Amino acid sequence: MLFVLMPYAVAADFHTSEGYDIPEEDYQKLKNLYNDVSIYMMPYEKYVDLMSSSINFDNVQKVNKYIFTLCDNNTGECEDTEISEEEYETGNVYVPVPYKSDTYSTASKALKLTLTDPSDGLVFFTMDNVWSPYHLPKVRSFDVIGIRIGNFRVVNGSQLGMQIYETNGEYKSIKYVPNGTNISNQSLGFGISMNIVNDDITQLQNSLEGLLQIDATPAVIYGSYQHAVVDIDLATSKSYTISSGGLGSVFKFSTTKIENYYDKMGGVYLDIISL
Repeated sequence: MLFVLMPYAVAADFHTSEGYDIPEEDYQKLKNLYNDVSIYMMPYEKYVDLMSSSINFDNVQKVNKYIFTLCDNNTGECEDTEISEEEYETGNVYVPVPYKSDTYSTASKALKLTLTDPSDGLVFFTMDNVWSPYHLPKVRSFDVIGIRIGNFRVVNGSQLGMQIYETNGEYKSIKYVPNGTNISNQSLGFGISMNIVNDDITQLQNSLEGLLQIDATPAVIYGSYQHAVVDIDLATSKSYTISSGGLGSVFKFSTTKIENYYDKMGGVYLDIISL
């Protein structure tokens, strides 16, 4: 008998920052909810919890929005333009000559929201705001990221946030816990204020996640990320209610003055039509 040996590819494990390896099968599941940076920085305990949960990793809704923001540094006024994925990834966004001065600042962000199919009346969501390395924020203050929900309830203790950044070739993170000083838990959702790091960074992303209980259908989730274009404190960044009339259909600040501290970027949303 003649046997012919054919070359074949062996799936490699995904190596994480904590030193543990994620098998290819698990990695492909996580990829439906997280990007590689989030998976790389995932604590081992969290990985174990996710893999032992009833989360439906195979059927996931996703929505992406790529935004280029031009701000007047004197007035604080900002203008958002939706751009293509290619423009975001390459940094090749057309900026008129008059705006290429220190009077103006630019930023490019990718806002992504994911939502799993229901399992026992529960869904899991993740949201990432990933800054383009070509247009990182110049103002580093308290940005806010959050969700507004309808016919959902947040499972208390599941709401988490993380700021991940790369400096000197190393990834680092700041974690935000369910009942910390930076979070605002409300009946219609929650938000987290993230003080953007002042380090010399080459990559930056802001992430949010949580478990939601479905009360009725259709059930909807709105996600928003608002970048502070001036320096503010934590208390000011938390002076909002979760409201449909707010920035990105999420953040309704207590005064117009505070609202104008933010770039007013549009939000994203997904829904569950029926069970």
